[in-house]
Amino acid sequence: MRDYQVGEKTASAARSSEPFELCVVGAGLAGLNALWVASEYLPTGARVVLIDRHSRCGGMWTQTYDFVRLHQPHPYFTVGDIPWDWDKPAHYLATKPEILHHFDHCLTILRSKFFLVELFGYEADLDAATDLAGQKGLRVHCRPSDPQGSARVVDARRFIVARGNGVPDATPLALSSRAVESATPVDMARYLARDEAAPVYVVGSGKTGMDCAQQAIGDHWQRSICMIAGRGTVFFDRSYVAPAGWRRWRDGQLLLKIFGDVAMRFDGTNGDEAFAYFKEKYALSLNGSGENCFFGYLSGEECRMVESGLSEKIDEYLDDVIDSPDGPVMQFRSGRTRPVKPGSIFVNCTGFLLRGASQPAGPISRGGVLLNISSRGSLHFLSSVSAYFLTHLFFSERRSKAPVYAIDTHALFAIDRRAWFMAATTQAFLNPLVLIDALPIRAFHRCGLNTDRLFPLPRIMAVLAETKAKRKKYVVHCRRSLERVARQYGVRCGEIDWC
Repeated sequence: MRDYQVGEKTASAARSSEPFELCVVGAGLAGLNALWVASEYLPTGARVVLIDRHSRCGGMWTQTYDFVRLHQPHPYFTVGDIPWDWDKPAHYLATKPEILHHFDHCLTILRSKFFLVELFGYEADLDAATDLAGQKGLRVHCRPSDPQGSARVVDARRFIVARGNGVPDATPLALSSRAVESATPVDMARYLARDEAAPVYVVGSGKTGMDCAQQAIGDHWQRSICMIAGRGTVFFDRSYVAPAGWRRWRDGQLLLKIFGDVAMRFDGTNGDEAFAYFKEKYALSLNGSGENCFFGYLSGEECRMVESGLSEKIDEYLDDVIDSPDGPVMQFRSGRTRPVKPGSIFVNCTGFLLRGASQPAGPISRGGVLLNISSRGSLHFLSSVSAYFLTHLFFSERRSKAPVYAIDTHALFAIDRRAWFMAATTQAFLNPLVLIDALPIRAFHRCGLNTDRLFPLPRIMAVLAETKAKRKKYVVHCRRSLERVARQYGVRCGEIDWC
């Protein structure tokens, strides 16, 4: 284990027989937000350990493609209320190096709040956790990712498991043809540089697909670039939900207002109708044909750039590319086939959201010692927001006063993605209305993940006042809608049981 300097102490003290006050598993945005909230409840200098399978903090951002940028204005992407250590306009979309730098900045600040021991490159075996003898807490064994590393044992009074959505590392499509190339966004540039004339097929139309299409169009404008879009993806119009500069005073709308508008049109059974309303009023997509939404942001300018730069958009799902006597052939889920030029490059942008290994149901287990922040019992469609508020409730004695609704998003997403989007939108509107009774007001003021914070205060106060006046009506409607979703789809979608 590497020794990390913590004031005048070092991590070698981690070998003390005294259990840690807290162990956080996961050093991405969710894990660091959980750690930040914990600092509000634990005394300064409390012994805390942070474990992550990656070699540094940053979670999925450590493994993503180099040309990725935030799709939302960067101030919304932070830990607690830690500001970015620069002076850039709020609408600036941060790059991967800048995002990772901000993670480092946030972790540096968190180190000042705890006696923090960091175990990077370790996987915690929580399935084999055992109770501590004679006291409240768990013992967990940690396996190193480096075969030369040493196993570690962590004893802690509380555990928070914040692995986010469990996004797996990108892998190329398993195509049968040997006449084409199969790439991931991470290695796309290498394949494109190898053959500057090879056609590119971007498989997927979500944020990753849009990023890869923009990158390929910008760097190789003479190349044939095609998108295999499936049913297509709908995005929140960034200029509407996050207007820049002075436009925040008169244009666009707060997400709280948007979510309330959409949630009140959804009754748990009319997903198609409610989604059509959302799509028409608040969203945009390539050629207006998107049928799924994953809460991504896109600007009209970006949309037009991709529309004009694509050679073609195919509204099909790709099953395979096979070799025939006449050359490689694409096979689609519909049964259609289509020839493709030898040497074509297929980039897997099909998305990995909620496609990782199924996680524990959570949220609290093992006698109130273990908090699971997972897609099996999410409080919000963003794992970072779930981590922020669930950690507050984990430490709060008033959590029984918060009948918040959790959704097994992993299961619902697999059954019906549109139902998942509508239920997640309803949940994101409902839970803050309920949490206000259980958490101190500072918990809301200090949540930097709140995407409405950049609007002028008068506009914020107007929406809050309207929401407060209709709060009882909103809560009753949203609860009924989510309970209907639970009955219709047979998935967990109801109040969290804190026992």
